[in-house]
Amino acid sequence: MPSFSALLIHTCDIQAKTLNTSGYEQVAAWANVAAGVSCRHDYDGSVSISDTELRENKDDDVFFFNADASVSEGNRIVHDGKTYDVIKVRKLYDSAVLHHLEVVGRFVTTS
Repeated sequence: MPSFSALLIHTCDIQAKTLNTSGYEQVAAWANVAAGVSCRHDYDGSVSISDTELRENKDDDVFFFNADASVSEGNRIVHDGKTYDVIKVRKLYDSAVLHHLEVVGRFVTTS
């Protein structure tokens, strides 16, 4: 049985937002906090929007990372020339320790 790390067949960059002063304004910019991070990119198979009392998007992408990856909600993932906002970071444990991270990302259209 292959190790979890062997299943991480992609790489990505993780970015964080910084605020810089330009004149009298704070301007947001994105900068890499980690580059070439091992991951696995997958797609949520249940593409739909449920519009009852709670609107829930199901068309987000899923990224898997080793437990020590430096990724947080509010970061961005850049993979294969596309950018994704980090919506949720789930910590998944085995019977004793943190095993890996499952990250939900939403595609961002950049112009």
